[in-house]
Amino acid sequence: MPSKDEKARGTRWSFKMASTGHVDGSVDLSLKRESQLDEEKVRSAVKALFAHYKHKQLKKKDLIEETETLRIQVTLWKVPVQKSKRFQICLPHSILSETAEVCLITKDEKNMGREECQEFYEKWLADKNVTTVSRVMPLRVLKKEYRPFELRRKLVAQYDLFLADDRIFRLLDTVTGKEFNKKKKYPVGINLKKNNLAKEINSAINATYFVLIGRGNCSGFSVANTSMTVEEAVENIMAAVQDLTRKIPRGWPNIRCLYLKTKRSVSIPLYTSIEYEQQVKESKTEKVEQEGDGNESGFVEEEETDTKTPVTKKKKETTNTDKITKKKRKSLGSLLTSSKKKKTIKT
Repeated sequence: MPSKDEKARGTRWSFKMASTGHVDGSVDLSLKRESQLDEEKVRSAVKALFAHYKHKQLKKKDLIEETETLRIQVTLWKVPVQKSKRFQICLPHSILSETAEVCLITKDEKNMGREECQEFYEKWLADKNVTTVSRVMPLRVLKKEYRPFELRRKLVAQYDLFLADDRIFRLLDTVTGKEFNKKKKYPVGINLKKNNLAKEINSAINATYFVLIGRGNCSGFSVANTSMTVEEAVENIMAAVQDLTRKIPRGWPNIRCLYLKTKRSVSIPLYTSIEYEQQVKESKTEKVEQEGDGNESGFVEEEETDTKTPVTKKKKETTNTDKITKKKRKSLGSLLTSSKKKKTIKT
């Protein structure tokens, strides 16, 4: 029969082998940065959402079909203790169409007026072979002409994507307002002094953006739309999740759930995990084993650990006789003090 010592060592070794995949319990860091998403599950989820979208379009009977975006909802195990950070997620197929409207917000050049500054940057983009930008807007135009809320809301609805010069990116929080964040169209920073500017702008247009908020463990980002084919949507989702695991803190083990949905549909689960809970349990059992080093075996099995019940002190039951005696003592004490006062007065 194996002893308690051997049992504890055996259970701990098998648990580490199952959770990490190595005999010595070490973790392969490359596995943390690799996605383990099942492609067949993703394909079936995309087909279900596309069928739901077509069914709704048949009910509407509209001549012009409205394209809906497919979004991935990510739930993490551990909330990162940091400020909100935005990650650029590369996609093989762009979500935006070829006729998408892109607005570039530039720096105000010295000794140049509004029109001169706009013409300067339009010529700059033409020299760099950039043809995807629809409008160039200096920062002073955004400050002065789009100060009212209604005009700013119309501006957000007019363009599909906003780009901004890196040199003025820190000034945009006070200028853009909440409407840009509400519509998920906050400007993307671009380095206009790069040699291959056309490639950088095209990569920014073809990518999607994931905002990691330090206040909660759930957030989402767009990955595809209903105008794509099923295979294009699947390729985008697989590439987006792979790029996401390489950029978020702690990688793939930190992902708790992945869901796929449109704006007007239910969330379809793509992945759920319980590995992080098992790792937490393992760390707790290791702490218990370290605390039990003073025992003969040196190991404490999780099943045999006794949970200490808190001892509550019982209050003494006071009877009627005790109450009466207390009252008598108080009355006697008051009589004694009064008699002493009378003696002092006589003297």
